[in-house]
Formats: sequence, structure tokens, C-alpha cells
Amino acid sequence: MSLDTVTTSVAFPIYSAGSIVLINIDGLLIYRQKIERKNQLAIVMTIIALVLINA
Repeated sequence: MSLDTVTTSVAFPIYSAGSIVLINIDGLLIYRQKIERKNQLAIVMTIIALVLINA
């Protein structure tokens, strides 16, 4: 039913990229993992891409 309001070209990238971002943030907050500079950049770029997909 949710795919009636959101197209699959938007829903699936949001789900997959969003879960990767949430896993990285959880690892940072819960396990105090160090995130390298290039991975931080990748997370920021992923968040920007998610915003652009929703616009």
C-alpha cells in the first residue's frame, strides 16, 4: 500500500541508504567507534543524496 503513494525509485534507495546511515550513527553513539574522514564524507554525501531524492 505504501508504494501507491511513493514510487519504488524513491522508496528503495531511501530504505537501503537510510539503513546504512543509521547503522553508522548507531555504531558511533553506542559503541564509540571512530569513523574515518572518508567515511564521514560518505555519510554526509549519502544524507545529501537522500534529501535530494525526496525533493
